[in-house]
Amino acid sequence: MSGWTAVVTIVGLMVVATIGFNASLWMRHKSVAAARGGWNDDDFRAALAGQGCSAEVIDAVRGELAPHYYADLAPRPEDDLAELLRIDVDELTEIVARLFDRLGVTPVEQEQIPPLATVADLADYIKRGRAHLTEA
Repeated sequence: MSGWTAVVTIVGLMVVATIGFNASLWMRHKSVAAARGGWNDDDFRAALAGQGCSAEVIDAVRGELAPHYYADLAPRPEDDLAELLRIDVDELTEIVARLFDRLGVTPVEQEQIPPLATVADLADYIKRGRAHLTEA
């Protein structure tokens, strides 16, 4: 096998793997969306508002997480950040920093961020950071 043949083979396998990963993620989101029935963004906003989140926090969290959802899948507070949305610790740290920056809260170092498993955990953490700002 010549050098170019090996390169083309490896690149081809990477393309197939990427397409397969994206297709599996898309199919998973489609099945979750179908199982949720009529759940929509208004339901999401109402659920987080019921947990004490302000409209500003809800909109900021929804906006940050929007790229992780396919168009027909509205977020739910219990959505798992790692399992469903494939957000790892490093990306979550960046998301928290962007949310705090957007809401005018002092950024938090990574070791200070507690484990956040769900969208509700993230919204609650941002809400508490926002509350500390208004108390000061």
